[in-house]
Amino acid sequence: MKEISINYFNTKKGCIQLMKHLPYNRFIFYFGCALFLMIGIFEFQKSAEVARRVADGNASEELILLVISVLIEGVRFLLSVAVIYFLGRLINRIKGNHLYNKHISSSTYPIHYREGDPFISIGEKRRRFPLDDKLTIVATQDYYLFYSGKPWKLDTFLINRDQESDPVYRSKLDKLIQLVIEQEGVNFKKRK
Repeated sequence: MKEISINYFNTKKGCIQLMKHLPYNRFIFYFGCALFLMIGIFEFQKSAEVARRVADGNASEELILLVISVLIEGVRFLLSVAVIYFLGRLINRIKGNHLYNKHISSSTYPIHYREGDPFISIGEKRRRFPLDDKLTIVATQDYYLFYSGKPWKLDTFLINRDQESDPVYRSKLDKLIQLVIEQEGVNFKKRK
């Protein structure tokens, strides 16, 4: 059996990416967008009814009022999505900085994996991270993000993809990811 050991370092940017791609945070963003879309549709229906009453049978006035209400609701929806997006980015940055400053005791972490084991060992204490159907690996441009557990209580860690362009590190990391993905039930996703 092959054993792979890698020492990687954490960065604030990595911790922010870890928070950004949390399934819970992504759900909140899409839920907020859908909620504001439904509110916008409801408000448009109300303003369309008001336009019909005000126009009192005049088709050109009704059309002008409908176009204005569509524009107003469209701008309101876009502003709502922009607020959700930038608020989410701010919260992810705050959470990522907090994670990096308060909970990461060392800047480098060893990872050990023995082929065939149902877990990865992380850190000096060799904390076990299970490789099962609850594990999701998200590959971004700079990191591999690992999420395991229930959506409201996830165990997470990340691995830097480009350890200052060290070819030995890259080959070990590629082999590790390949072996982990081959485990039954492990989910793998690519994102920007």
